[in-house]
Amino acid sequence: MNHRDFAKTRVIIPICAALIVYAIFIDIAIDYVSKGQSPHPFIQFFLFEFLTNKYIKDFLFGLSFAIIIAKIVAVTVERSSRSEQKKVNAEFINSQELFFREKTEAISKSVFEGIYGIGFAPDYIDEVVKTVFGSALYRKDYHAIYRLKNCSDSTGLILNVFVSYTVVNNSRVDEIVKPMLLLDAIKTTEYIENTKPIFYKIGGVDKLTNADIDDFSSQLKYSTNNKAQLKIQPITLNPSEDATIEICYEVFKEISDNEVHQLVVPSSGFNLEIINETNIKLILGANSIHRTELLLKNTGSSTVINEKRWTLPCPTLPFHGYILYWIRE
Repeated sequence: MNHRDFAKTRVIIPICAALIVYAIFIDIAIDYVSKGQSPHPFIQFFLFEFLTNKYIKDFLFGLSFAIIIAKIVAVTVERSSRSEQKKVNAEFINSQELFFREKTEAISKSVFEGIYGIGFAPDYIDEVVKTVFGSALYRKDYHAIYRLKNCSDSTGLILNVFVSYTVVNNSRVDEIVKPMLLLDAIKTTEYIENTKPIFYKIGGVDKLTNADIDDFSSQLKYSTNNKAQLKIQPITLNPSEDATIEICYEVFKEISDNEVHQLVVPSSGFNLEIINETNIKLILGANSIHRTELLLKNTGSSTVINEKRWTLPCPTLPFHGYILYWIRE
C-alpha cells in the first residue's frame, strides 16, 4: 500500500465507522419505538440532542463538504499527475535514446582505433556510425521478383516488379515507417501509359487508393524532373514490433535495359529473381552493389534460361543494392 492509499484509508475508515455506529443507534431507536417503549436516555440524547445540535450539525456539514471537495481535488490532481508522469517518462526515454546514441558514437571512435590500431579521421567515423548504426529499423526476408512481359509497343516491354519484406523496429521507442515508391526514368508516352502501381500492402491490407494512383499518373505526366513518387500513409511501430510490406508496380522498359535498386535500411535474407515471360530471347543477369557477389541459385534445369534466381549470403547495409539487366540476343 502506497502513501496515497494509506492517507485515503485514514480518512475513510473513521467516516465509515461513524456511519455504522449511527446506523446501529437508529436501529435500536426504531426497535424501541416499534415496541411502544421510549429509547434509552443515552440513545435519545445522542439522536435528538447531540445530532440535532446546531454546532454539531454545522460541523458535520462542513466536514462532509470538505471531504467531498478534497476528494474532487485529489482525483483531479492524481489524473493530472498521471498525465504529467507519462509525458515526463516519454521525454526521459527520448533523452536516454539520444544519450546512448551519442555515447555509441563516442565509444565507436575509440573502439575503432583500439581494435584496428588506426586513427580514422573523425568525419570518416561519423559517416560510418550514421550509416551503419543510425537506423532504428531493420529489414528482413527481402524478396524481389522481376517479370518481363510483352508490351503492345514493340519497341519495349513491361517490367512487373513485386517486392516483399518485413521491417522491424529495433529501437526502444516508437518509430515511424514512411513507405513510398519512387520511380525515375526518361519520360515518354510509352513510359507514362505503361507505368503504374498495382498494390501496396502493409500487414496484408492494401493501402493503395484510386486517388493515390491518379496522383501518381499525374506526376508522371506533368513532372519536370521525370520522377513520380507514390506516398503511402505512414505507420508507427512499437519497440520490437514488425510489419510485412508488399509492393507491386509495372514500368515500361527498353528491350535491352537494366534496373538499379538501392536499399536504404539494413537488410538480411536477400533473394532476387527475374523471369522472362516475353517471346523475345533475352540474356538475364544481375550484379550486386556490395563487396560480396550474388550467388546464382539452381533453377532446376540447366536448359532453362528464362528464369534466374540469386541470393546474397550476407546482410546489406544502407546504400547497398543490386543491378538487374537483360540484353536481347
